[in-house]
Amino acid sequence: MTQAHIRTTTATERDELEAVGQRFAQAYPDIHEQLVRVGSELLHQHTGQVLDPQQVYWHRFTDALSSSRTYSGWAHVGRPEESLTFVQLLMQRFRDRDQDNADELQVYGGFYLADANAGFFDERNEVRLLPQVVMKAFWDLDFAASYRAALDGFWNSHSNDFQTLARAAYLASAAEAYGFGALTYSDLRSVLRAIGREKLESLAQVAQPAPAMASVTVQPLVLDGVQSLDGLRIIAEDGREVLYLPGGRLAFQGFANERVLQSWLQSRLARDDWRAALIAHFAREHRQRMSREQTLNVGAGEAVVGDLFVALSQTARAEMERDSQLLLTSNAQLRKRLWIGYLDAFISLASATALLSWPIALIAVGAGLANVGLNIDQAITGATSEQRKAGVVGAALNSIGVLFNAAGLLGVAEAPVEIELGNNSGAGHLVEVLPSSPEPAGKTWSPIPDTFEQLKGLEANVMFSRKRPILSGALRGAFLQSDGNPHIQLDNETYQVRYNSALNVVEIVPPGRPYDFFGARPVRQLESGRWVLLQRPLLRGGDETAEEIIEQLLPGEGGRFVLGAYEFPSAQADTLKMLLATTLRSDARCPEALDIYLRPGRLHPFPQPQQATSEFWNRYIPPDVEGQKAYAQEALARQKRVVEVQRLSPDAEVIDDYYLDMDGREHRVFIDAQGEYKSQSILHYTDYDEDFNGFLRRGTQQPDDPLKRILDLAEELEVIGTNDEVALYRGGFGSRGTSGMAFRSGRLQVGNVLVNSDITSFSESPYVARRFASSQGGDAANDSLAPEFDNTSVIFRIDAEQSFSAYPVAPFSRTPLEVESVFLPGCYFKISSLKEVSGPQYRFMEVGLEEVSRPQAGNVFDLRTGNLFNREQYLEMLGANARDLVDKFFPL
Repeated sequence: MTQAHIRTTTATERDELEAVGQRFAQAYPDIHEQLVRVGSELLHQHTGQVLDPQQVYWHRFTDALSSSRTYSGWAHVGRPEESLTFVQLLMQRFRDRDQDNADELQVYGGFYLADANAGFFDERNEVRLLPQVVMKAFWDLDFAASYRAALDGFWNSHSNDFQTLARAAYLASAAEAYGFGALTYSDLRSVLRAIGREKLESLAQVAQPAPAMASVTVQPLVLDGVQSLDGLRIIAEDGREVLYLPGGRLAFQGFANERVLQSWLQSRLARDDWRAALIAHFAREHRQRMSREQTLNVGAGEAVVGDLFVALSQTARAEMERDSQLLLTSNAQLRKRLWIGYLDAFISLASATALLSWPIALIAVGAGLANVGLNIDQAITGATSEQRKAGVVGAALNSIGVLFNAAGLLGVAEAPVEIELGNNSGAGHLVEVLPSSPEPAGKTWSPIPDTFEQLKGLEANVMFSRKRPILSGALRGAFLQSDGNPHIQLDNETYQVRYNSALNVVEIVPPGRPYDFFGARPVRQLESGRWVLLQRPLLRGGDETAEEIIEQLLPGEGGRFVLGAYEFPSAQADTLKMLLATTLRSDARCPEALDIYLRPGRLHPFPQPQQATSEFWNRYIPPDVEGQKAYAQEALARQKRVVEVQRLSPDAEVIDDYYLDMDGREHRVFIDAQGEYKSQSILHYTDYDEDFNGFLRRGTQQPDDPLKRILDLAEELEVIGTNDEVALYRGGFGSRGTSGMAFRSGRLQVGNVLVNSDITSFSESPYVARRFASSQGGDAANDSLAPEFDNTSVIFRIDAEQSFSAYPVAPFSRTPLEVESVFLPGCYFKISSLKEVSGPQYRFMEVGLEEVSRPQAGNVFDLRTGNLFNREQYLEMLGANARDLVDKFFPL
């Protein structure tokens, strides 16, 4: 008779947990939601209108014009010195000195329906509301008391829900960390014992509090005498430690001892985003100092008494109450910074800075898993309360989903279920309570028929037993052996296995080293119960290898730079390289999951560029067809004023595309009697630049002579002369062959010198640069469509008087509103600034350039590709016939 203990983990229990998550998120007191509600009520009360407080603006100016047509009696022109939405004003209040100068406030400030870019502020866009009235309403408003009442009500009703969800997130994070190799098997046991469990009998136990078992000590993480809000150390009797930092990609990390833990924590200070993630686990009043420290020493913390999550709920509640005291009792300038930091977590981008303000009450219930990132993004950046709550619900439910699938693993952490096999059971019997292991990530993984040589040296030195099967989850079908680790049998040999969540596959690992990423081999269990070794998919794009894809995206040195950042284990190299290549091609980024393979000293394949915002680009990036046209027409008129060429009289003799003067000399650049600007070569280039640059970029041979065509263009450009009076812009996008990846990668930095090896166009219009740096693809027909940007987007910017070789050609072009200026090959530019500029719905690398003379020494890089420029290789590509051309543009 076969006896089996079937775990009581059921879909009903999962539904119950998910209901807890829904209930918690819906009840969570969202400060932003309450501010919007209060702002709406105030606006309606004092204007009689239904207005969105996020679309009503308070503007303060330095001067004013008297006006009988406005409600306030004053109008304003130009950009305000201060601009806030009504919600932001409610958040930070008026300035202290405004309380004593209310009458003057009415003169220099007002409420408007237009943002700071409107240019005029009068009866056409004002809100009929005086600042004195709002100031008094703010003082009368007891928002603090109402919010604290909501806070008390929430914690009184939902403390148990918090504890349940935080416990679920904790267990789910542990299962993921074990599968990814961050925890050893003994670490996983310590994690369970920290919450009073030897194993998880059912999901119902997630709601049941219990103190830590005597074999482990649980204490808060303490750095430089400061106790973490939610970071925990779990210390086993043998001195081995587990660190729990909820909210990270891997919330758990195992360490041999405290010294190794100290070393790892010190490494977190090496990168700004790592440091920010670490100090986010400490109270706000300590973060500024901790952000400056070069060393943070681990200290002893007081052991947690009782259930860990009861204590964590008390800490989370105290944090929210402490924040409400700081945020809601004063409108002093000192408190304003904290207000902004807190609310940024709800209304700004989900960056490391924003996460510093994200409450631990939400982090603890599910933000710590890698697969909840999108939900947390929505929770932070969602524009409405419903969207933010949906994000929190999604995070919590994902944690529950991971926990549900990992219940088998957690349930056999020490004492797996014993199954007495029947006499004729053959290969044995597994009780199935959950779906089988998920399909591995990627394309087709093919079985390998001959496995002996492939797995040589990976055999486990244990006597294989089928008494303790893993019944569910990703490792279902494996058996725990006497050493406590999961094993399988493949072709009569025994192998230790682990689940690799990065590749979504079960892997054979070196015996005793389940967290070793080198030498692991993927396997799958067939429906028959037999395990087979898999050939890792090449994931080829057609017939392209990973190296070929990367070479296309980052030619030459660029691809080698990125690939060189990684040390991939030989057994996984093909798959991981293809994962890198396909992600670069689809998303123009390197997968974060591969960061574990970075070489020592490389913190990221692409260092984080300097971040910046720009009012200038906020103005010129959004579609504005009429504004773009007016800008271009003004710029075109300027070019016509500065281009000084021969203007023909009505009786001048024009033959085809040139005219002969009185001395019989031929002129190919002129203004005809009708005022039209004529240059056949410039017109040809602005119509079909590929006829010129196809040869200069790739050596493409053409039916006629590209050399003569290029030299004729150079000669005609020299007639019109150069001009440096205005700034110039050039946009690039990966699909158009000019990519920002070379600048984003960190290979090219401020001070490097670039050279253009083709005829390079810039525009006087920043609108046009946007067109070429985005999904608009350089097509004017797309100007009314919202542009999309990615990691390849780049805009080069040359400020006025920072060039000396730009030829203004717009008057000669059939597309004059592109306001084009061109540089002939062989112009050198020093990178003067390099940053990622981002704003509402856009981001790109902005590369500031200044033209310089040819450097006498040092490396020079191609402006278009970012590759190292070599004159001899360039000549070889163009061919021996191009020597005169190369000598002209790149003289020795």
